[in-house]
Amino acid sequence: MRWHYACGCLVSAAGALAMLQAEDMAQQAVVKWLYPHYSPPSRQPAEVPSYDMLQCELWVWAEQGLLHTGSLHLCVFAGEQEGRSTSICETLQKLGLVTVQLPLQSFSGIVALSAQLRFQDSGSGGILPNVTPLRDAVVVREDEVKLQKSLRPLVSPSPLGPGNPFVEWWSGYRTGPVVGKMSHYFDIYHKYFEKYRGSNLHFLEIGIAHGGSLQMWKAYFGPSLRLTGIDCCPWSGIREELEDKSTVLFFGDQADKGFLGNVVAAIPTIDIVVDDGGHHGFQTIAAFEMLFPHLAPGGLYVTEDTHASYSSGYQGDRGQPAGVRRQGTWAEYVKDLIDGLHGHSNSSTGALLASILSIQIFEGLTLIEKRTHSRHLPREVIAGSEFFASGAAERHAIAPLTLSWGES
Repeated sequence: MRWHYACGCLVSAAGALAMLQAEDMAQQAVVKWLYPHYSPPSRQPAEVPSYDMLQCELWVWAEQGLLHTGSLHLCVFAGEQEGRSTSICETLQKLGLVTVQLPLQSFSGIVALSAQLRFQDSGSGGILPNVTPLRDAVVVREDEVKLQKSLRPLVSPSPLGPGNPFVEWWSGYRTGPVVGKMSHYFDIYHKYFEKYRGSNLHFLEIGIAHGGSLQMWKAYFGPSLRLTGIDCCPWSGIREELEDKSTVLFFGDQADKGFLGNVVAAIPTIDIVVDDGGHHGFQTIAAFEMLFPHLAPGGLYVTEDTHASYSSGYQGDRGQPAGVRRQGTWAEYVKDLIDGLHGHSNSSTGALLASILSIQIFEGLTLIEKRTHSRHLPREVIAGSEFFASGAAERHAIAPLTLSWGES
């Protein structure tokens, strides 16, 4: 295995920490598998493409005090029941997003991946071996996941047939920045995005990660596309790699309405927004409330991976457990919007309702369409002149009503 750092950012802490027990250290550090990962609620092995080399992703974070009193090391172990295994340990120079190249061709069955963040006191001495785990280091945090090579195509056959350009592009995309999407999104996207192909479209995506999705949008919409990307965590060289005459990037917190206000002030009206960002309710709601008013008439606002509303890993109000009807989640917010469209709005959503034409809900995705004209209160209209009275077989004619001015 081999790895490199894609993003480094240390989090400040007050003063250097002295002697720490392992349980105390666990509160000061995080190691988390980002890819592959378990899809909630299942704990089944994650299916991955059958590549020779698989790029895995880990998020590593620690209080700066730990670094003042010793060194941190990341150890990754991969093995399967048949006995094949490999491992690597390296001293961490930066914290943040770490990618690990896993030689997938060495494995055939279910592979167990374990990532350990280890702390070595500066007084213990010794140099970290290249591939051998540290013997005198304390395991601070650990995260595990299982994966299995997919025996199916990368994308299941599309119900729309081979004419779906998203599926065709994905099937041929083998080099370039990494992108990950749920495969059933492609049919939804093609159904609603096709009319924009070849037009002067302004497309905004939250959560561009490595930048692979930007390549997908460019291939689908064509050379007239204007792209705006938003992400929380820039990696070294991202602007040089991804920005061009039609693509501009902004970096900040999608829950920060001040930041988003600066973004919309710097860009033209948006035609489509796709939110594939943090997925926490407070993030998704804040972004929608800031960006939806800046959509062009008839524009589309898409929120991906809405199953996060039901996952304990994405607490809607940062405090409630996982489950349905959990306040603060995107799912509950959308329900409030639906109530509002039926005349039962609350103060938080009322201002947006006048510009919402429709709310469409799919598995793991919502699509909200903006009106092209001002909203009028719904009213019933009747056409024709005959009706059947309830319980009677004969027809009745509606007598025309004529009024003349001046009649009492």
